[in-house]
Amino acid sequence: MPTPLSKAYPFSYQPLDLSSGKASQKSQPGYGDIHPCSLTDFKSLQTLSLKSLKVTGDVLECFIRNCPFLERLVLRQCSSLVNFEVCGPSLALKFLEICQCFTLKSITIRGTNLVSLKITEVDSVVLQNVPMLVEVSLSGWFRNSIRNVISGISCCLAKLEFLSLYASKLAISESQEEGILDYLPQPTNLKQFVLVACASKDDSLIGFTSFIRASPNLEKFVLKLQWRGNDIVREDRESKKALSFLLQHLRVVESLGYYGRRSELELVEYFLENAVVLEKIIVDPRDQTMVGRPKKLEEIKKEKLLKFMPRNSSRNSYLHILNL
Repeated sequence: MPTPLSKAYPFSYQPLDLSSGKASQKSQPGYGDIHPCSLTDFKSLQTLSLKSLKVTGDVLECFIRNCPFLERLVLRQCSSLVNFEVCGPSLALKFLEICQCFTLKSITIRGTNLVSLKITEVDSVVLQNVPMLVEVSLSGWFRNSIRNVISGISCCLAKLEFLSLYASKLAISESQEEGILDYLPQPTNLKQFVLVACASKDDSLIGFTSFIRASPNLEKFVLKLQWRGNDIVREDRESKKALSFLLQHLRVVESLGYYGRRSELELVEYFLENAVVLEKIIVDPRDQTMVGRPKKLEEIKKEKLLKFMPRNSSRNSYLHILNL
């Protein structure tokens, strides 16, 4: 379960040997200045993982600049983080993950050797001169359209091998279908594309086939639909068709959170008609918001009891009692 921001633990600055003098004008009230020499004891640090901490971008940037072997940085549920920059080809950082940092407004990554990037809950992402970046996952409560999200990663789009996207405005009308990648580099190296969609409405997703057509080496496509309880809707409408285009490398299609709606069937039909080497279609009807959730003690006890119950009417009666 996510930790409430109000309960985030304040990051301790004492180990960083902060100066006891007056705080600089740029630092937050109560914070001292951070000197490069204060991180001497962290020179060999290769992985840094911070969870449920109140930490600022200045502190994180200080770690990155002064830890020459730091390759992996993971931030989860960190408050006080508003703007964050990762810049410079001399940095060793290769893997960056920032998840559920709800105060984060913008992140800029420029001139680095980053290989993998995963970010959730951020308004603005700016990537510039990141030639080694091949894996990007952008998800969360984006208020931008899918085109704006893709535009933010345009500089590395042609080299990406893995891309996972979530945006609030996922439906694309037929008139907009060809506009997703207008004036943007084509994702010619993309091997795997994961599309995460809020599935409360039965809006057509057929417009995303234009992105798939522009990915000639795509081998795996995953559609992950997130829905809650009675919010999901099936609409009675005619199926929409996308332009036919042979997908010569697509072998695996996964539909997670499948509910048998028109929007899902349209995509499945498209792949059946156009993926000439398709080997496998995986359909998972489970609520994806519950997948991976730790089981409650009552559920574990019920599963153990069911293993030893005979398959007859008494078993069904016992199940009814357990659910009372």
